[in-house]
Amino acid sequence: MARKLPTLEKRALLHSPAVSRDKLLAYAESYLEDGYLYEAMEFFEKAREQAGLDRVRDAAISEGNAGLLGWMARNALSQITEEHWRRAAENAMKGGKYRFAAAAFERAGDATKAQEARQAALPAAGASPQSRKEEPAKE
Repeated sequence: MARKLPTLEKRALLHSPAVSRDKLLAYAESYLEDGYLYEAMEFFEKAREQAGLDRVRDAAISEGNAGLLGWMARNALSQITEEHWRRAAENAMKGGKYRFAAAAFERAGDATKAQEARQAALPAAGASPQSRKEEPAKE
């Protein structure tokens, strides 16, 4: 099992053209096993390991982590569908991650549920719907 790397060492590995694929995959697997999804994603991306990226994607969906899915959607190797966004949004709602849920529902094309998630976030943040005017979603 690979150890968690200091930031500078991790950056050097991720930007090195000479690092071996096996080393990248060892770090990716270790990070994934320890729940460090962002780091696992970075190493799987560098190794161009589709199966590993799919596992990170599935973990992000399970956690309702729309932030990570957003990062993954920027990578050509990652395939994030509307259904993935919808499942992540539903899991985020169940976990009380209303802002992530709103973002994921938006990406899934469901503006109504996105608005519901934004409304649910207001009491969780200590605000009432009357104390804050919602801005329309940007497309």
